[in-house]
Amino acid sequence: MKSLSIYLTFIGILLFIICPAQETLISNWQDANHTEIASLVSSDYQYDKNSKIYYHISNNTEKLFIHLKVEDQTTQQKLIRFGLTTWIDISGKNKKKQGVKFPQGTRNNRNESSTRGRSPNASGGGNNALKMSIENMSKDIELINLGAEKGKRTVAVNNDENIITELLLTDSNHLLFALEIPLEQLGKNLTEAETNLSINIETGFMVPPAQQSTNTGRASGRMSRTGSRGGGSARLGQGNQASSPFSTPSRLRIKQIQLVQKN
Repeated sequence: MKSLSIYLTFIGILLFIICPAQETLISNWQDANHTEIASLVSSDYQYDKNSKIYYHISNNTEKLFIHLKVEDQTTQQKLIRFGLTTWIDISGKNKKKQGVKFPQGTRNNRNESSTRGRSPNASGGGNNALKMSIENMSKDIELINLGAEKGKRTVAVNNDENIITELLLTDSNHLLFALEIPLEQLGKNLTEAETNLSINIETGFMVPPAQQSTNTGRASGRMSRTGSRGGGSARLGQGNQASSPFSTPSRLRIKQIQLVQKN
C-alpha cells in the first residue's frame, strides 16, 4: 500500500512537470471604443514564435479588441491569399464554435491563379503588389454563430452588428490586422464572475493535389469543414506539395485570456 502511495505521488509530480499550468494572459484595458489600426507601437505587442505573429488583446465594458502584426512574408501571403479565421471561446476551452472570418482571401480572384504556389515575391511588385491585393480583396466579413443567429452569415464591412475589421500594409512592410467585436455578440459581459476566454487564429492554406483528390471522393461538405478550420484552403500546384510554405496554416493559440475590469 505504501509503495502504491509513493508511486501515485511520483506520477503526480511527473505530470505537474510535464504539463505545467497554462499561463493566463491578462487583457489590456481600453477606454475608447475604437483604436486606430496603426496607433499601437512595437512594445504593445507580444510575439508568438510558432505562428510568427505579434498580438495585442484589450477590452472595455462593451468590446473585445484583437490587434495583430505580421512581419514574416510567408505568413502575410497566407493571410492575404487564403484568409484568416478568428475563433473565440467564451468558456476558455479552445472550442471552435464562434468566430469571424476576415479577410476572405484573394485565392478566388482571377489574378490569383497566375501566382499560386510561388514565393511571396515571385511575381514582383513587393509592397505595392501586396497593397493592391488588399485593396482589391472582398471586404465582406463572415460571422460564425455570433449573436442570436446560428450558423454562418456574411455582413458588409459597414454593418449593423458593430463589428469592425481592418487590414493595413505599412510602408515598413508590416501587415496589421484589427478586429473589434461587441462582447454581447459573444454572449459575454464583464458583470460575470468568470471573465476568461480563449482565442484561436488560423490562416488558410493550400491543399496538395493528392489530398484534394481524396477529399473530393469523400462525403460532400468535406471541403467546407476543412476550410472552417482556418481561413480556407485552395489547391496546390503539381510538384509543390512537399516544398511549398503555403501547404500548412499558421496558427496562433492563446488558451487563457482574462478580461479586465476598470477600477
